[in-house]
Amino acid sequence: MNTLPIEILAEIVAYIPIESLHNKCLISRTWYNLVRNELYHKLKESTKEMDKLEEEYREFSIRLFDEDDPIENSILQLAIKYLEGEIKVEEDYQLDISENMLKYGMLVNEEERKKVKLSIMQHEHLSGWDEYYDIMDREYDTSEDTSEDDSSDEEIYCCTQDEWAKIINYF
Repeated sequence: MNTLPIEILAEIVAYIPIESLHNKCLISRTWYNLVRNELYHKLKESTKEMDKLEEEYREFSIRLFDEDDPIENSILQLAIKYLEGEIKVEEDYQLDISENMLKYGMLVNEEERKKVKLSIMQHEHLSGWDEYYDIMDREYDTSEDTSEDDSSDEEIYCCTQDEWAKIINYF
């Protein structure tokens, strides 16, 4: 018999990237159960990470509201913007896992299936609006304009990855 013990298969499943994990459930019933358990585990870990990010976001938002120093205010705004991006990535990750679990029949609860279907519909309809608002939020770059009455010497500063790391570790 050419089968591996379930413990070894569980270790293998734990190291398979999430992008290709969901279709491994089609190999056999044993793989199906192991993949389903791993996806639930990854979804649970992602939920914990999301809670942590949202808590940091709330913390920074409160500090931003109370802060009077303009430099500290700018750093907090950068950190909040960074956390918004991380939360969006985590939401997409959770939606991807949930969508694949729904597709392969791994969600056992009817309420859970309805919740995932609703999340998928919301994501499909709202994703276009995010792009629209990104376009609307852009400001016209006047740095190349040659106007005689332009007395602004303000420079736009873009920080490096090391500086970003220092900012994030500061908090």
